[in-house]
Amino acid sequence: MKKKIIVFLLLIMCLFCENAVAAQTEPSIIGTSAITVDVDTKEIIYSKNIDTRLYPASITKLVTAMLLSENKKPGDILTYSEKAKMQEPSSLDLPALDKLTAKNAMDAMLLYSANDIAYMIAENISGNINNFSILMNDKVKNLNLKNTNFVTPNGLHDPNHYTTAYDLSVIGREVYNYPWIMDTIKKSNSTFTTETNQEITIKNTNKLLGKDGCIGGKTGYTSDAGRCLLALYERNGRRILGVVLKSEYDKNDTVVFKDMEKIISWSYAASKEPIIKKNSIIKTLDTEYCIIPFLNSDTKFNISPFNKLSKKIQIDFTVKEDILRYKNDVEYETSFEINKFDPRKLDVNTPVGKLEVRDRDTTYSYNIYPTKNFDKSYINKFIIISSISIISFVLLIILALAIKRKRRTSK
Repeated sequence: MKKKIIVFLLLIMCLFCENAVAAQTEPSIIGTSAITVDVDTKEIIYSKNIDTRLYPASITKLVTAMLLSENKKPGDILTYSEKAKMQEPSSLDLPALDKLTAKNAMDAMLLYSANDIAYMIAENISGNINNFSILMNDKVKNLNLKNTNFVTPNGLHDPNHYTTAYDLSVIGREVYNYPWIMDTIKKSNSTFTTETNQEITIKNTNKLLGKDGCIGGKTGYTSDAGRCLLALYERNGRRILGVVLKSEYDKNDTVVFKDMEKIISWSYAASKEPIIKKNSIIKTLDTEYCIIPFLNSDTKFNISPFNKLSKKIQIDFTVKEDILRYKNDVEYETSFEINKFDPRKLDVNTPVGKLEVRDRDTTYSYNIYPTKNFDKSYINKFIIISSISIISFVLLIILALAIKRKRRTSK
């Protein structure tokens, strides 16, 4: 019986250890590039080739949706053209000159990922695709994206139509500022009727919708782009978005969704790690001070009699908290700003500057403190020795004057 209990406990310990290791080990995915970001703090949690330029396929339609939201109202009427009808599947393939409300067009574009409807939206906003691409790239510039260029409104392949996982994560964060888009991507299906009385029912292509906190997203696929996905998650009041680019399109269309589930689950479980530990020395400065207390610390010690009354010291600085960051391959920068200070007034509880940690879209600032209080023992010794010397000198003078006076009196 005892042996069975021991074996059972060992099995539990093994499972616990395996889970602990799994929580710490980054997931392996098929996608060429991927990222997860905390929507509220903008911190990057998971990263894989996030600045590699790739094709976004139909994730492009999120930007088209932004421009639709900015330029049309849900009840506005849009006209379907012959050029829209010529777009490759997936499409609604409506009769030329048929009409849709902007609301129904948004549904068709984001849920069913209809390429012809994205084209129709572009024409109705800008007159032609070239003008619309200018609006798309203006939007990119406003978001300060450096590795994105859009040519088509639907993401059908063009060698000059590209982006990165990081840039798409910024676009994904921006989606939260568009209530119309957010309401649309949360739908599992939509049914509407065109002006020619065609009733259309469409389903959301995002297989993760409503599962484990997925509140919306956008799928994409072309043979050049591979399978792509942007997904938005909310769990326990925390919002994380993920992007996967150039994954596989297997016969059951599961790979890109499994990729996303892996990186999202890992990201919700991930903990930050210290990049700088509290109380560690982060900077050392050489400085000097005047050992005569009443002289200003700015005194220039280059003329007599003060040129020998300065003391050079080294001051170490630290932070009083761990500086934490998610472990990934994204580079970060640190910078120091030390205020002007009097070495004689240093105190371990009084900050003398700031440490900044910059990580893409986040900047955190931390107080810098000296590691030790100012050591006054040297000054105290100097004062005592100087005082004794001065008193001795005065006494010698008094004694000399007394002797001199006595000699005069004796004459």
